[in-house]
Amino acid sequence: MSNIEILEEWSKEVKKIFDNRCAICGSAKDLEAHHIYPKSKYPQIALDIRNGVCLCRKCHRTGAMAYHKKYGMFGNVKSIIFFTIVKKIILSSIIAVISMVLIPLIFLYLKE
Repeated sequence: MSNIEILEEWSKEVKKIFDNRCAICGSAKDLEAHHIYPKSKYPQIALDIRNGVCLCRKCHRTGAMAYHKKYGMFGNVKSIIFFTIVKKIILSSIIAVISMVLIPLIFLYLKE
């Protein structure tokens, strides 16, 4: 197998671990496997699937809060993990607040 084929196989496995969903936004479109520790600096773990995270193109490269726009091509190793956790906390907080407001309103409406 060529190096490109080996990297493509790594990419497929990383995406599979994340159920073919972006770790940040949950999208299933335009997925890419991102190395948490850059393969150029850490070639010994470049093909370790634990060194990968699945991101959509928008979260990885092009969106307003895209990883590489925010941290550069060789960003802080821990930043992707922090970025993912913060985004999930914010989303779950929004859902919790909406649930706390909407559910009682629905019950009040149904009682009438």
